[in-house]
Amino acid sequence: MLVGGTMMYFKGLRDGIAELPPRSNEFREQLQKRVDLVGTSGLHEELEQVDSEAARRIHPNNYSRIERALEVFHLTRQPMSQILRNSPGVAD
Repeated sequence: MLVGGTMMYFKGLRDGIAELPPRSNEFREQLQKRVDLVGTSGLHEELEQVDSEAARRIHPNNYSRIERALEVFHLTRQPMSQILRNSPGVAD
């Protein structure tokens, strides 16, 4: 019996979750320096270049999601939206 939470937890249990790389503190430090120069909107524009699908879903002021999407691309050379689309149960 599962109680509470959201269907996301049930889907994760039933279908598994996306296999994304672990965080990179080094890359995040680099992004933090760049955000100080170009702002979150500048990083969002960069995200549009490498993963336009993710950029459409992520608000230009949502630094943490922009950071993660750029980080995943940096580490895998694949757009995060593509990785999620190919993961079981994620695109449902």
